[in-house]
Amino acid sequence: MCVLCVCSEFYFSDANLQRDLFLRNRMDAQGFVYLNVVLNFNRVKAITQFQKMAVDLPSLIRALEQAPRLTVQCKRLASGAIDPEFARLAKIRPATDWAAWVPSNPLPSNHPFELHANMAQLRRSCSSSGFAQTA
Repeated sequence: MCVLCVCSEFYFSDANLQRDLFLRNRMDAQGFVYLNVVLNFNRVKAITQFQKMAVDLPSLIRALEQAPRLTVQCKRLASGAIDPEFARLAKIRPATDWAAWVPSNPLPSNHPFELHANMAQLRRSCSSSGFAQTA
Protein backbone atom coordinates (compact mmCIF):
# COMPACT_ATOMS: atom_id res chain seq x y z
CA MET A 1 0.00 0.00 0.00
CA CYS A 2 2.85 2.43 0.75
CA VAL A 3 3.91 2.26 -2.89
CA LEU A 4 0.47 3.54 -3.91
CA CYS A 5 0.79 6.39 -1.39
CA VAL A 6 4.15 7.40 -2.86
CA CYS A 7 2.71 7.25 -6.40
CA SER A 8 -0.29 9.33 -5.34
CA GLU A 9 1.95 11.91 -3.67
CA PHE A 10 3.93 12.15 -6.90
CA TYR A 11 0.80 12.54 -9.06
CA PHE A 12 -0.37 15.44 -6.87
CA SER A 13 3.06 17.08 -6.58
CA ASP A 14 3.67 20.51 -8.10
CA ALA A 15 6.25 18.99 -10.46
CA ASN A 16 3.70 16.58 -11.92
CA LEU A 17 0.66 18.88 -11.88
CA GLN A 18 2.57 21.48 -13.91
CA ARG A 19 2.37 19.18 -16.92
CA ASP A 20 -0.46 16.74 -16.14
CA LEU A 21 -3.48 18.32 -17.83
CA PHE A 22 -5.42 15.05 -17.65
CA LEU A 23 -5.31 15.00 -13.84
CA ARG A 24 -5.92 18.74 -13.48
CA ASN A 25 -8.98 18.54 -15.75
CA ARG A 26 -10.49 15.93 -13.44
CA MET A 27 -10.36 18.25 -10.42
CA ASP A 28 -13.51 19.66 -8.93
CA ALA A 29 -13.79 23.21 -7.60
CA GLN A 30 -12.06 22.18 -4.34
CA GLY A 31 -9.18 20.47 -6.16
CA PHE A 32 -10.36 16.93 -5.43
CA VAL A 33 -10.08 14.05 -7.91
CA TYR A 34 -11.83 10.71 -7.46
CA LEU A 35 -9.39 8.14 -6.11
CA ASN A 36 -10.57 5.72 -8.81
CA VAL A 37 -9.08 8.05 -11.44
CA VAL A 38 -5.65 7.56 -9.85
CA LEU A 39 -6.20 3.82 -9.42
CA ASN A 40 -6.89 3.54 -13.15
CA PHE A 41 -3.56 5.06 -14.17
CA ASN A 42 -1.46 2.53 -16.09
CA ARG A 43 1.48 2.79 -13.69
CA VAL A 44 -0.73 2.17 -10.65
CA LYS A 45 -2.39 -0.79 -12.38
CA ALA A 46 1.03 -2.19 -13.26
CA ILE A 47 2.21 -1.87 -9.64
CA THR A 48 -0.85 -3.63 -8.23
CA GLN A 49 -0.65 -6.39 -10.85
CA PHE A 50 3.12 -6.86 -10.46
CA GLN A 51 2.85 -7.12 -6.68
CA LYS A 52 -0.33 -9.21 -7.02
CA MET A 53 -1.95 -6.72 -4.69
CA ALA A 54 -5.70 -6.51 -4.30
CA VAL A 55 -6.62 -2.92 -3.49
CA ASP A 56 -8.68 -2.75 -0.31
CA LEU A 57 -10.10 0.76 -0.62
CA PRO A 58 -10.75 1.47 3.08
CA SER A 59 -7.18 0.39 3.92
CA LEU A 60 -5.76 2.47 1.09
CA ILE A 61 -7.80 5.50 2.17
CA ARG A 62 -6.50 5.15 5.75
CA ALA A 63 -2.93 4.93 4.41
CA LEU A 64 -3.42 7.97 2.15
CA GLU A 65 -4.79 9.96 5.10
CA GLN A 66 -1.37 9.52 6.74
CA ALA A 67 0.41 11.05 3.73
CA PRO A 68 1.35 14.62 4.71
CA ARG A 69 1.16 15.93 1.14
CA LEU A 70 -2.39 14.68 0.48
CA THR A 71 -5.91 15.38 1.69
CA VAL A 72 -8.52 12.64 1.39
CA GLN A 73 -12.29 13.13 1.45
CA CYS A 74 -14.57 10.17 2.07
CA LYS A 75 -17.87 9.39 3.73
CA ARG A 76 -17.62 8.08 7.27
CA LEU A 77 -19.97 6.18 9.52
CA ALA A 78 -21.14 7.66 12.83
CA SER A 79 -18.35 5.66 14.50
CA GLY A 80 -15.77 7.50 12.39
CA ALA A 81 -14.91 4.43 10.31
CA ILE A 82 -14.79 4.73 6.54
CA ASP A 83 -18.15 3.80 5.04
CA PRO A 84 -17.31 0.77 2.85
CA GLU A 85 -20.37 1.40 0.68
CA PHE A 86 -18.95 4.77 -0.37
CA ALA A 87 -15.20 4.03 -0.31
CA ARG A 88 -15.18 3.88 -4.12
CA LEU A 89 -16.27 7.54 -4.13
CA ALA A 90 -13.30 8.78 -2.10
CA LYS A 91 -11.55 11.89 -3.39
CA ILE A 92 -7.96 13.03 -3.09
CA ARG A 93 -6.10 16.32 -3.58
CA PRO A 94 -2.83 18.03 -2.70
CA ALA A 95 -2.75 19.09 0.96
CA THR A 96 -1.44 22.57 0.11
CA ASP A 97 -1.71 24.98 -2.80
CA TRP A 98 -4.45 22.91 -4.42
CA ALA A 99 -6.33 26.02 -5.59
CA ALA A 100 -3.49 26.84 -7.98
CA TRP A 101 -4.27 23.70 -9.99
CA VAL A 102 -8.07 23.89 -10.21
CA PRO A 103 -9.04 24.35 -13.86
CA SER A 104 -11.14 27.30 -14.98
CA ASN A 105 -14.05 24.92 -15.66
CA PRO A 106 -13.82 22.40 -12.77
CA LEU A 107 -15.99 19.34 -12.40
CA PRO A 108 -18.97 19.57 -10.00
CA SER A 109 -17.92 19.22 -6.36
CA ASN A 110 -20.84 17.17 -5.06
CA HIS A 111 -20.24 13.58 -4.12
CA PRO A 112 -22.98 11.23 -5.36
CA PHE A 113 -23.85 10.45 -1.73
CA GLU A 114 -24.38 14.18 -1.13
CA LEU A 115 -26.63 14.36 -4.18
CA HIS A 116 -28.57 11.34 -2.89
CA ALA A 117 -29.06 13.02 0.50
CA ASN A 118 -30.14 16.27 -1.18
CA MET A 119 -32.68 14.41 -3.33
CA ALA A 120 -34.10 12.64 -0.28
CA GLN A 121 -34.45 15.98 1.52
CA LEU A 122 -36.11 17.52 -1.54
CA ARG A 123 -38.59 14.61 -1.74
CA ARG A 124 -39.45 15.03 1.95
CA SER A 125 -40.03 18.76 1.58
CA CYS A 126 -42.14 18.28 -1.58
CA SER A 127 -44.33 15.64 0.04
CA SER A 128 -44.78 17.71 3.21
CA SER A 129 -45.76 20.78 1.18
CA GLY A 130 -48.50 18.94 -0.70
CA PHE A 131 -46.79 18.37 -4.04
CA ALA A 132 -47.54 15.02 -5.62
CA GLN A 133 -44.54 12.72 -5.56
CA THR A 134 -43.71 10.68 -8.65
CA ALA A 135 -41.98 7.30 -8.66
